[in-house]
Amino acid sequence: MDTVTQFIEQIKNGVSPWVYGPVLFFLWTVILVIGKRILFSKMHQIAQKTKFKFDDLFISAAQFPVTLLIIGSGLYLLKLILPLDL
Repeated sequence: MDTVTQFIEQIKNGVSPWVYGPVLFFLWTVILVIGKRILFSKMHQIAQKTKFKFDDLFISAAQFPVTLLIIGSGLYLLKLILPLDL
């Protein structure tokens, strides 16, 4: 854990937040969207085996809000990293 803390401190000291902020936002978004796709595909496979249509509709309807949540959390992370005067 000490190595990770040292690495983060080196990044903070040597690189501008305007460089590593967008990179972290991009990585955050890509990793979570890939995880969402894997999770939703597994849930969709399980839902197809049931007789109920509600679970299929719920999974389809939840995809866009979850994507917005991922992007919103990435933007919040970016807001915390970047030195903005708001």
